[in-house]
Amino acid sequence: MDMDGTILPYNNTVVFDGKLKYNHGRVIGMTEYVMELFLNAPPLHFIGTLLYFYHHEPELENPITISANGDSITTHPGQGRLLASYFRGHSTVKSLLIPLHETQEEIDLLYDVATDITPTKYQVFEYDNQNHHGISTKEFEDYFWPTDIRLAYEEEKEKLLKELILSKGRVIWTFPNRESIQVGKKKHGSITVVCNSAEGFYHSLFYLAYGHFKHSKTFSIKKI
Repeated sequence: MDMDGTILPYNNTVVFDGKLKYNHGRVIGMTEYVMELFLNAPPLHFIGTLLYFYHHEPELENPITISANGDSITTHPGQGRLLASYFRGHSTVKSLLIPLHETQEEIDLLYDVATDITPTKYQVFEYDNQNHHGISTKEFEDYFWPTDIRLAYEEEKEKLLKELILSKGRVIWTFPNRESIQVGKKKHGSITVVCNSAEGFYHSLFYLAYGHFKHSKTFSIKKI
C-alpha cells in the first residue's frame, strides 16, 4: 500500500444520515447489481472483504454511502457492508445519503429509499485514489491510508479467509452465465459449488464459513 491519493472536504451542503430500506424496489435492484459486481473482483480480495464485514457486522459503525444521481442510486464506499447487512437479514443499514447535484428529484429519491433521515452529523470528505473514488466520513480515512487500523483490517480479512474457506481445500463455484470462481489448493480436498445465480455464491460462502443458509435452494455442493 502507498500514500498516493487525495482527501478533500466535500463542498456540497446537502448531506443526510439515514437508514437504507432493503425492501424498497430500487434498493433491491441496486443490491442485486452489487452482488454481480463483486464477483468480478479478484476472488481472494472480495471473499476476504465479505467474510470480514459479515463476521464483524454487529460491530460496524461507519455508514455506507448512498449517492443519488438523477433518478438512480449507487453505493460506494460500502458495497461489502451493504451485502453483509443484507445477508445478515437486516431490514435497514446505516447510510450517508448524498444528492450529488442537490436537486429536488435526488432529495426526494433519497427520502423514498431511506428512513430516519436527518442532516448529517458527520464531517464529510471526497476520497480519490486507484481503489476509492467516493464520498465518506472522516473515519473512512483510517482505511484509505495504510494506517495501523487498515493493516489490522487486512490481516483479519486474511485470517478469516484462511480459517473459514481456504482450510477446506480447493473451492470452485460454477454459474450458468459467467466464468467459474476458484480459490484454495486441492491438497486439503476439493469442493464444487453449483450456483443458480450470483446470490447462490453468497449463500454458499456463508454456508461453508458459518453453516448459514443451509436450506437455500440457490446452490448445491459436491465434495471430491
